[in-house]
Amino acid sequence: MQREVLTVRQAADLMQVSTDTVYRLVSSGELPAKKVGRIWRLHRSLVQTYLTSSTKPTPELREETVRP
Repeated sequence: MQREVLTVRQAADLMQVSTDTVYRLVSSGELPAKKVGRIWRLHRSLVQTYLTSSTKPTPELREETVRP
């Protein structure tokens, strides 16, 4: 069974990119994420939607974004 909630490392592995790229996408608001304690979590379905879509997820799907 696949995990529904991913860490940044797991999302990066799924997307085949670096963790820096995932943090950049979250920071820009392109990839929705939620901070739980000190660790960012991403929903697998939203990561897969990002990968298959040429448009950004709608604002109501965004939980929280990283602030520089």
